[in-house]
Amino acid sequence: MTSAGAPMDLEQPPDSMTGAVVRGMRLAGIGYALSQIGSFATYLVLAKLVAPADFGEFAAGTIVVGLGLVVGESGMLAALIQRKDGLEEAFNSAFLAMLAGGVVLTLFALAAAPLIGLFFHSHKAEVVAAAMSGWMLLRLLTVVPDASLQRRFSFFRRVIVDPLGVAAFAAGSIIGAATGLGVWALVIGTYAQATVNVAAAWALAGWRPRPRLATIGMWRELARFGRPILGAEMIRRAGGREEVAAWAEVHQAYHLPAESPVPALVAQALSAADAD
Repeated sequence: MTSAGAPMDLEQPPDSMTGAVVRGMRLAGIGYALSQIGSFATYLVLAKLVAPADFGEFAAGTIVVGLGLVVGESGMLAALIQRKDGLEEAFNSAFLAMLAGGVVLTLFALAAAPLIGLFFHSHKAEVVAAAMSGWMLLRLLTVVPDASLQRRFSFFRRVIVDPLGVAAFAAGSIIGAATGLGVWALVIGTYAQATVNVAAAWALAGWRPRPRLATIGMWRELARFGRPILGAEMIRRAGGREEVAAWAEVHQAYHLPAESPVPALVAQALSAADAD
């Protein structure tokens, strides 16, 4: 943590790269395993409490926000991790971009909810889509603190933030499902997880925004860096020629830390080595 108004050292490289990576793989592996086991156990319970139709309505209602999240993040996490100079300006510019983008995408998803209902011929899917629109804002607000943690080879996200989020999802969704809320139990659990992730990420990152340092020029630089990553992700999701999809996977493996801890650690190590 830093004192009020004092800038934080966003670099803070580890004393030993090898030691940091080995230690990180161990800690991240533990956190990843806890998250995966917790998620698996949660869905085993939910499979008994929530009807398959409710899972389908939830999936239909989250199509727009899933795509919107990819567009909103637009490679910003990778751009911040790879950044070598002007870090305070970059982090503040990214913070305002994520905040503004989250608000705009939330309004867009809310407006698009009736189209979801028309496409799936389901009023419930429409209402779920509208209710889930705010989820994108919460998710985008984790991008900057996550980048701060990853730049410093801090593994709090894997060891603390992710398992806490899984626990919050389990508590919210299982309790809701047990009381007969159906699809709304999944909505409650998803928002509980996102809220806990945001709060924990900001608490552990130790960085606080100073919006006056943000500039449009810096945002454009970050956006230019992230544009190929956004394109790779869109190709991966939409499907395309086999060789193009393969390029997208390779490009993303270097630039955008994945959910599995090993690619994420490799991406961090490559970034730090390149900076040296």
